[in-house]
Amino acid sequence: MFVVDQLHKIELRVGTRAVVEFNQRFQSVPTFGSTIQMFLDDIASMGQLAARNFEDILQCCIPVFKGLLPSECNAVVQRLLFIFAQWHRLAKLCCHTTETLKIMKKLTAKLGSELCSFAKLTKTMDVCKTPDEYTHQKKQQAAAQALRST
Repeated sequence: MFVVDQLHKIELRVGTRAVVEFNQRFQSVPTFGSTIQMFLDDIASMGQLAARNFEDILQCCIPVFKGLLPSECNAVVQRLLFIFAQWHRLAKLCCHTTETLKIMKKLTAKLGSELCSFAKLTKTMDVCKTPDEYTHQKKQQAAAQALRST
C-alpha cells in the first residue's frame, strides 16, 4: 500500500467520524411538542428536507456544532449560527415596527460581516463535495450544456 493511500484512508475515517458524530448529536436532540420533531438518521446528507426541517436544524444546530469543528473555526461558526438564528427569527415576524426594522438592518449588516469572516476562514480549507453533490453538479452541467447546444 502506498503512503498516500494510507493517509487518504486516515483522513476519510476522521471525516467520517465527524459526520457520524454530527448525525448522532442531532439524533440526541429531544423533541419539543409539535415545534421540534425528531431529526432524520442522516441529517448531514440534507436529503428530503422540508422548510420546517431547515428551521428546526437552525434552531438546534448551535449546541450540535459546538466543539465539532477545529478550534479555529468553532468561534466563527458559533457566532455566525447565533446571528443567523436571530436574523431568521426577526425576519419571520408578521408585523414590524420602526424599532424591529432598525434591529433587522443592524443584524443584516452583522450577518453579512460574519459571512465574510466565515468565507475568509474557509477560503484556504481543503474541502470536497459529497458524492451526491458531485453527481448533482455534473447533471446540472450536462443539462446546461444540452440547452446551449440546441
